[in-house]
Amino acid sequence: MLSQRRELPNYETNDSEMLHKVLSTGKPDMIKMCNGAVDPANPILDAAGLPYTIASLIGYQVIYGTGANKLAGPAHGDVTQGCSDYAFPSRPIEINFYYGADQVTIEGLRVLFDNGVNPLKKAISGGIVEFVGQFKSTKAYAATDVMQFFGFVV
Repeated sequence: MLSQRRELPNYETNDSEMLHKVLSTGKPDMIKMCNGAVDPANPILDAAGLPYTIASLIGYQVIYGTGANKLAGPAHGDVTQGCSDYAFPSRPIEINFYYGADQVTIEGLRVLFDNGVNPLKKAISGGIVEFVGQFKSTKAYAATDVMQFFGFVV
């Protein structure tokens, strides 16, 4: 069976290259996450052999600034279909990528945000996240980090 998963392409650019263009905003304000379509005739199976009912992440893009100062960072993958924009509720403190069994195909992305003294963190997710058999890659950002999260290097 052919997999319907898509690997996000490698670009020779990264979001940090946006720094000189977004000095007025100084931070990312939004992320666009795009999911592919769930194909019941050709499902993606989890580690237990059951079909996912959520579509895999096929692309994402960080947006910097708001209003007239709004700039889109580099597109990572396909950002032309199945997309939703999510405003950052506060400072990002952790990014999690979720990979399939091949440890190459990105299936999902979750961004966690500072929630003050509340131990429950705010989160934005796209694609398949926290499923049995996935491999998770985490990048945490300490409160003392000068730059904090500023997008992705692909």
